[in-house]
Amino acid sequence: MATALGERKFLHTCPDCQGQYRVTIRVDIETVHRARCPHCGQTNFFDNQGGKLRIGPTNGARASQPEAAKAALQPAPSPKVTTPVSQKRQAPEVGFSGPLPAIFPARSAPSRSGLERFPGSLEWRLPLLIALLAGGFLSILFVFSLSFPGLWLRGDSAQYLQKLAVVQPNRIVDRKGQVLAELFNSRTSALNAEEIPVSMRNMLIFVEDQHFFTHSGVHYSSLFRAAFRNVFALGYSQGGSTISQQLGRILLGDREKSLWRKVREANLAFQLEKQLGKDAILTAYMNHVYLGHGSRGFGVAARFYFNKELKDLTFAEELALASLPSAPERFSPLKNPALLEAKMDIIFRRMQTEQFTRFPQDQYITQKREMFRTLNRSPTASVFGTRINHAPYVTEYVRLKVRELMGQDFEYSAGLTIKTTVLADLQKKAESESMAHIQSASTRFPPIIMRDGRAVDQKEDLETTFLRAYAPLGLGAQLLGLPVPPALPTRLQTASVAVDPASGAVLFMHGGTRFSPSNQLNRVTQMVRQTGSAIKPFIYAAGIESGAISPAMLIDDSPLYIPQRPEHSQGKGYWMPTNISGDYLGAITVRQAFAQSRNVPAIRVLQRTTLPLVATKFRSFFWPDDSIFAARFREDLTIAIGSLEMSPLEMAVAMGAFAADGMIRSPYLIESIVDADGRVLYRHEDQDEFGLKVPAERRALSSEAASVMATLLADSAAYGGTGQGGFKARGGFLGKTGTSNDSRDTWFVGAVPGMSMAVWVGYDNPRYSVSRGTGSTVAGPLWGKIARHFPASGSFPFSIKTTPVNICRDSGMLPGPYCPVVSDVIPVKSRPTGRCTLDHEHATEEESWSINSSDDFR
Repeated sequence: MATALGERKFLHTCPDCQGQYRVTIRVDIETVHRARCPHCGQTNFFDNQGGKLRIGPTNGARASQPEAAKAALQPAPSPKVTTPVSQKRQAPEVGFSGPLPAIFPARSAPSRSGLERFPGSLEWRLPLLIALLAGGFLSILFVFSLSFPGLWLRGDSAQYLQKLAVVQPNRIVDRKGQVLAELFNSRTSALNAEEIPVSMRNMLIFVEDQHFFTHSGVHYSSLFRAAFRNVFALGYSQGGSTISQQLGRILLGDREKSLWRKVREANLAFQLEKQLGKDAILTAYMNHVYLGHGSRGFGVAARFYFNKELKDLTFAEELALASLPSAPERFSPLKNPALLEAKMDIIFRRMQTEQFTRFPQDQYITQKREMFRTLNRSPTASVFGTRINHAPYVTEYVRLKVRELMGQDFEYSAGLTIKTTVLADLQKKAESESMAHIQSASTRFPPIIMRDGRAVDQKEDLETTFLRAYAPLGLGAQLLGLPVPPALPTRLQTASVAVDPASGAVLFMHGGTRFSPSNQLNRVTQMVRQTGSAIKPFIYAAGIESGAISPAMLIDDSPLYIPQRPEHSQGKGYWMPTNISGDYLGAITVRQAFAQSRNVPAIRVLQRTTLPLVATKFRSFFWPDDSIFAARFREDLTIAIGSLEMSPLEMAVAMGAFAADGMIRSPYLIESIVDADGRVLYRHEDQDEFGLKVPAERRALSSEAASVMATLLADSAAYGGTGQGGFKARGGFLGKTGTSNDSRDTWFVGAVPGMSMAVWVGYDNPRYSVSRGTGSTVAGPLWGKIARHFPASGSFPFSIKTTPVNICRDSGMLPGPYCPVVSDVIPVKSRPTGRCTLDHEHATEEESWSINSSDDFR
């Protein structure tokens, strides 16, 4: 319809993108009018010469070049273009039912653009001619300058070509080569030219650069057209990059939209064409181009989006990937599937129109629907979330170790293969069993605050009340303007590690209940806690080796009074240790005292052995280095019941001595590091990998003493609660529980042939206790759940194995005719040589025990 002012308005369909928009034309001006499509930016022409505006199938078609130029020089105003009434489009011929969203952002057409800004008077034509000649000369000069990379690039082009190396993740594998984890901050495809399907190559060239095989790196007509439009837009509005230029942009690492970048990009593209060739450029581009969600390269993108190799993609899936390089996030099949589908349909129509493909339309529609139906990733997912990581605590340890050994540049994406000593299956079981066990134990052993052996009502505890009310607010930090971390709930944690006693190789390492950004502390190596009774094997071992005690010897389990300074005994002036059961059994054998983990007898063993001898033995088991020993050992009687602090790794390694003939091997986890070319960069050769300052091998205990201790540990293992975890020993089995004061820490440390393992369960904050839990009720069952997955069998190797000896139960001497006889293993140096002189024929049982007690304990 026409208006009173001679205007005519109508709804126009763009022949390029099929988008609809309203056009208003002054029909009283007889010329060829033009309007820019707000959808795709294409200029359309409307013939109103002779005052007869033709509205029909031909309306809006592109005018011939002479007509367009003639219309451009006339001072006729451009038609008014309004924003489309609706973002709907007519249903395309392929693949669509329903509304079609706008693929390109709508832009208002300028009132005047290009040559329309210049009046048609003669005085303007000469400057215009001069400008065109000058532009042509500069263009020729620019093309000539592309042959000289130093004019535009920072440095030689060779330094950019180095970036074409395939970026592969560091792979962490177990001892059998099974992948445990990948380390990468960037990852590209590693496809050879022969591995890229021809259909994928051709489709990408059709979409991105149809002149790829005919230009020399830069398609000049496209470049100058883009430059012309950018100049008149007074900024950057259009690209026109070839595949070679896009690869140059990747190598430059510059994403800024500027003319300067385009010049450098074109210069580098020209150099790439000279040095690489078409096939190498296309392969490099398809390996490095960014395709969204962290995917670099078509191989990585195919696995991320479709969980397929590139060679297995369907026609529709190939078309989807080919549609991504121009705007990978905008056309992401996960974020904006409708936009991607619309673009795919437009490209498919072009393919059919230009006879690029004869792929059946119905098959394309079916494949496309199936592709979108089977996409099952979150819109926020990325390739970093899909990387393999079956052992997060091992991965983090290896990452930091690689940085320490080789430097930060090798930490990620260096193509390294790091072979570890880990057993992948055991590692996975340790993690799954730990998480399930802690989830169950958390309900049975909630955090409580213990003081002097009794639970404190947290509602009445002033400190706890204050912390709960104000600590989460971070008032102090807020006043100083510092960031305040979120308050985390108190959660039960665990740490476990196993080593091979014969070699020191770490079999698995799990440093916490669940690895997360807020829980990255590796408690296996970065935490030390009181061990409780788990330390007693090393106290008894010192006594056995020195001859101070033997398994069959009687020892007094009765109240013990130890004078102390008031400042060391809460003002009392003495210390009276108690058993965890609260009772006393009187005179019992060393074997019984150890198996039942009696505290008072353990202190008496330390007294009989003497602190200096025990200190020497702790050097052998734990801290051969003088500085570490001086910092961590404490010479007082409380060490007999676990006041010293140890890490789970230290406990697992030390326990291994009882299963390896008294020998300790330095622990290690990394077997070797090999680069992408197969060169060995690191190999374990007796290095002190964990920084414990220990030799590669040392004797901690004599073989004879180790074999005797193994019999004691076999008895105590039966009290460890491992059976609750489903563990059944298939050979030798050693173990000892540990519970620190007020149940703040629970332990089980044990060994089977081929494996020594320590398990700790507790709360990170030592204020909290495991609600009266013990080593046998909390840590022991978890040890059993993990150990049942290790295929142990056979027995422990001892070069000197002590045989049982018959002795008098009361005197410990060789038995007489009337002596009560017991049989036990006794080291040769501790075996009695004389006969018992007690009158067992006439003495009562009570007198016999009394005689032995008065003789042995002073």
